[in-house]
Amino acid sequence: MVILLVRVRLKAEKRREFLLSACSLAALEGELFQAVDDENRLLLVEHFDSEPEAEAYAASDAYRALRGALSTLCEQSELEWVRGVAQSEELIARRVGTNREA
Repeated sequence: MVILLVRVRLKAEKRREFLLSACSLAALEGELFQAVDDENRLLLVEHFDSEPEAEAYAASDAYRALRGALSTLCEQSELEWVRGVAQSEELIARRVGTNREA
């Protein structure tokens, strides 16, 4: 399993535009989380069952559009690909990541 983590701090006036973009550019099972203390700090999590599936998304127009949206709608953004995650590790990572964000 491969996970793509997209951490962003949005420009406040671009929040709505980013949310609309994220919904249309999400790959497969995208989940979007918001920080409790800052509505403009978000975490987008994408799950891929295999490396080829993740590579296909990384080569897609949707991924290029997502990167473009990050550069124009965000004050800060960070993309992180996490490879070789087992299903049980993914669940643990999601719980830990959620607890840390809060």
